[in-house]
Amino acid sequence: MTLPRLELCACLPLSRLLNQVTLALNERINEIHLYSDSMIALHWIHGQFTNWKVFVANRVSEIQQLTFSAKWHHIESLSNPADILTRGYLLEKLINFVLWWHGPSWLLQDSFCWPTKHHFNSTEKNVDPQCLVEKHQTVQVSLLTSNITDYTEKYSSLSKLIRAFTYCFRFIQNIKHTKSILKSTNDRKFDGCIVFK
Repeated sequence: MTLPRLELCACLPLSRLLNQVTLALNERINEIHLYSDSMIALHWIHGQFTNWKVFVANRVSEIQQLTFSAKWHHIESLSNPADILTRGYLLEKLINFVLWWHGPSWLLQDSFCWPTKHHFNSTEKNVDPQCLVEKHQTVQVSLLTSNITDYTEKYSSLSKLIRAFTYCFRFIQNIKHTKSILKSTNDRKFDGCIVFK
């Protein structure tokens, strides 16, 4: 699994947790702000889920349904408390680490004081090209079916129908066999023989 997909998978439990907490609180919440340090996951979440491959589309669809009223923001990795565990901090250092216990210092301030670069802009141009790789490709499949009743009406008995199908299959097999014989004889040289294709 790719790293952007893993980052998207991290956004899904956050969305589910948010949904459960808002249901449990049963209070009117004015604003909800969610953060991810993955620009690709944020572009997927802000995009139309039908544009992505099935794996991404299913998760983005659920995230969008659960967080339709929330605002997603980008957070730099150095300000992301969730990334502390991936950096291999020892327990002694983690106990006194303010970022781990309280989050970024700017988060404790009013929202208008938050850094604007942390607000996700879906029109940003500096997106990893991997984001585009997840777009799905549309494939058109045509299925031609023939109704068996068409054949049963043309023949008076089942045995005649089976015999007709048998002749057709034998003809196809003979054609395939003849082609393979002609191909193998074409590779050999015969003196005084002419091989027609």
